[in-house]
Amino acid sequence: MSIRPVILIVPLISLAPAQAAPLATYSCPAGTAGPHAAGVVLPTGMKSATGNPARDLHRVVLSDPAAICNDGSPGVYYVRPGTTDPDKWHIHLMGGFSCTDEASCAERWCGDASGGASLSELMSSDWTPDAAFFNGFADGSPRWGAANPLDGWTQVVVYYCGSDMHRGRAGATTLGGMDLDFAGGHILEATLRDLQTGTVAVDTDGDGLDESVPDLDYATHVLLSGSSAGGVGAAQQADRIRGALRATNPEVPFRVVVDAAIIPKLQNWLTPAEAETVWTGFYNDQSVWLADTDDSCLAANASDPWRCEDAGFVVKTALATPVFVRSDLLDFLLFDGVDAVVQDAGYAAITEADYASYMADRLDEIATTVVSSNGVAAGAYGPMCRRHVGITREDAALFQLMEDPGVQLTFVDAVYDWMIGTGLNYSQLVDDYAVAEADTLSPSFLWLDSCPY
Repeated sequence: MSIRPVILIVPLISLAPAQAAPLATYSCPAGTAGPHAAGVVLPTGMKSATGNPARDLHRVVLSDPAAICNDGSPGVYYVRPGTTDPDKWHIHLMGGFSCTDEASCAERWCGDASGGASLSELMSSDWTPDAAFFNGFADGSPRWGAANPLDGWTQVVVYYCGSDMHRGRAGATTLGGMDLDFAGGHILEATLRDLQTGTVAVDTDGDGLDESVPDLDYATHVLLSGSSAGGVGAAQQADRIRGALRATNPEVPFRVVVDAAIIPKLQNWLTPAEAETVWTGFYNDQSVWLADTDDSCLAANASDPWRCEDAGFVVKTALATPVFVRSDLLDFLLFDGVDAVVQDAGYAAITEADYASYMADRLDEIATTVVSSNGVAAGAYGPMCRRHVGITREDAALFQLMEDPGVQLTFVDAVYDWMIGTGLNYSQLVDDYAVAEADTLSPSFLWLDSCPY
């Protein structure tokens, strides 16, 4: 059986000789809402500033001319200096889908004719506020007494405005009638360089006096993370970032958390040839970004580079960096994506039971076989709560519990235990599941407190 790639290969791509024209000049299709009007627009997972210095992160605008958003506006990141553990760092890559051709990028910028909202806030920094709040791992003062062992760390969120999974190096690019920039890799690189200067300062409490951000070169621990599109970016960029940081801080412990970015192996439903066709389509589409891809994976698969578009394959076979993976066994968004691929190949719709089982198998495989170059076993967290991302969701990060005999751990607790070591040694937790009927998962096989809301 032959299939077509799930995303169309871009037929004509040209690199413009100069910086791309702002997307504001693009003529949106009739019937679409168009990009947002002036004012602050916040992407999913990012909230208005609370006014609490322990919770808010503050915007820093990058000056590197290569580190720009799709529309040519400057890349930005958000930071909050640590309090009790300022030399421990958590650096998070935001998610938010991606685009690879004029049709998908126009829908992202303009919205769609059926009334779908624009995601132009993920293609520009023009709508970003001076300060913002991020739930989950970056929350320094969680509600309802929730514990966050990362609350005193220096927190960084790399704003996602390149539509390229934080991997793009193409710069100015023409897609049909649209000019835009793909520079997510440059934004990430410029953010790290900025934080290595020791000169960054932000006003954390509104008193008009800036507080210095610690120098990343003197970090005692660095945890990189990414969710969804940012999770793919984290997997692909981890070893590159590890090398850059260790060039000036050779002994720094560096680890990565890949959240909501790994799917079951497509070969569970497709033939190997069909799965290759799908991943080759993704690989060809994303070449428009001149995307950063894990170097070790590409070197080991020179004749089959498409394999390296699968974040799960990169994590399983290529990363030197210690890795922790989280995927909800019934992630509604990834489930729908895999289902679309399988049905596009001419097969019946996938079942929740199969998806959950195959997702658990993949997490178990990573957790039981992957060991980093310095001997650290992989961690895994696999709840079954129909959530997508975990790191920036309050419930999924701080309240949802996974249980092993004698201990219950939240996602953030499991990561902290794996990163720092608390003696619990429960960093490989994947939920049980059972099939009541052919397409129904029995809720009795969820832990009682696993899905709080």
